[in-house]
Amino acid sequence: NALSFSATQRVRVIQQTPAQLTTKLTLAAWIYPTAVAPAAILSKGFSTNGDYSLRLGATLRPQVRFNQQAGGPTFEAARSVALDTWSHVAVTWDKSTGQGAFYLDGALGSTFPWNGTITTSAENVFVGADFWDNTFFAGKIDDPAIFARALSPGEIAALRVDSLPRNPHWAALAPLSGEISPGGAQAVTLSADAAILAAETYTATVQIASYDPLN
Repeated sequence: NALSFSATQRVRVIQQTPAQLTTKLTLAAWIYPTAVAPAAILSKGFSTNGDYSLRLGATLRPQVRFNQQAGGPTFEAARSVALDTWSHVAVTWDKSTGQGAFYLDGALGSTFPWNGTITTSAENVFVGADFWDNTFFAGKIDDPAIFARALSPGEIAALRVDSLPRNPHWAALAPLSGEISPGGAQAVTLSADAAILAAETYTATVQIASYDPLN
């Protein structure tokens, strides 16, 4: 049940409080890029902070950015994802260890050091867009997820095959049914893990190219 993007649309998650992360996180998604160009997968903040983002660089290597307004760091994975192919990408980071890591298709790849702190904001989370540099995603994104901790290598591998209990802070844009008109909007409900957030739910406004129920 993938979301299809035409490099101009995006998903905006209006309720952002659970995603205000400062010292640890995991960002993950299945992606199917259709263009070799910088591309935003997940991002938070766009006018005052630019808290964090998961994206692809110019050569389709996954990247993570922190604190964009303050000129914060960008870290890039050692390997690129394939064009016109489904890949599972994830990045973890934990200030307490000062380490972050990239994963491609469930396997640990390159690591990076950073012991900073994310300057969080009350701004929205976006799927398929990063408005700091007006970067969008061309292709499909499925099962985007944000976790409030750094998942272990085993959990990342399990996440890839969909066996890890999810809905961490927000995840799995569902249910959607039928086609959504380009540029149109539809409200969806995002579930939260009851053990973490006491069964809260969040509303998202969907502004995308289409919904593909087959992928």
